[in-house]
Amino acid sequence: MSPAIDTLRLTAAEVNDLLARGETSSQEIFDAYRAAIDERDGELHCFLRLCDGEGRGFRSRSRT
Repeated sequence: MSPAIDTLRLTAAEVNDLLARGETSSQEIFDAYRAAIDERDGELHCFLRLCDGEGRGFRSRSRT
């Protein structure tokens, strides 16, 4: 199990590096960001629409 993903401080480039090194999965990234949204959006109201489940089940494809 990978350590908690700090969605507030992690850049897109750092997420990409974690994925490239196999230190986390795209599902773990999705779940971490979704949990952060669930935790904070009640107060912030930043998201007009959340699409539950649409990020699940997608697998990353290697570029050739």
